[in-house]
Amino acid sequence: MYIAKGKRIEIYTLTVEHVYEMRKWGEHLDPLFEDYNFPKLSRTEAKQWFHIKTGERKKKCYGVLNENGRVIGYLTISNIKRIKRNAVLGIVLDPNYLNNGYGTETLKAFLDYYFNELKMKKMYLNVARFNKRAIRCYEKCGFEIAKEFSEKLENQNIPIFSDEFYKDIRYDFTLEEGEIYCYYYKMQLDKSKYNLIFNKNMV
Repeated sequence: MYIAKGKRIEIYTLTVEHVYEMRKWGEHLDPLFEDYNFPKLSRTEAKQWFHIKTGERKKKCYGVLNENGRVIGYLTISNIKRIKRNAVLGIVLDPNYLNNGYGTETLKAFLDYYFNELKMKKMYLNVARFNKRAIRCYEKCGFEIAKEFSEKLENQNIPIFSDEFYKDIRYDFTLEEGEIYCYYYKMQLDKSKYNLIFNKNMV
């Protein structure tokens, strides 16, 4: 089902056909971003993945298509609180389509749907502090940092503190008892600020 659109993108309720196409996405070469790579799945496994993701009661999933009808993104809202009217955003784009403005365009289109169609009051998201590109995108859309926290890095073999490739983002990590932890931001956007930024009528 179609839910929102931008100049170059359209957002739909996720279908299993979208997931089949997501298997063709490119890959992040930097191991720090390997969690954003879509897993290598058979058609049967992809169908199972779809049913698991869409079967969660407090979660909704969406596919993002570009102007050529290609599936270039995947959106989720999870931990949906229907009384407080808030949820946590997740967004992943095909690495082949990064740095083209699709992320910002997708998020702006989805925020309109989220606040004005779903009648939600606040959106949260978590982002790794080293992910400067994503943070810029979120800030363009009005998100603010609510707090900072750290989590153990899943891949402890990444040479954060020894490889010069990572020298500019080392401060986004810390060592605790010999293990690498990554700093994250919890960001938030409420409807009143969204309305103010995008000149929506206050309701």
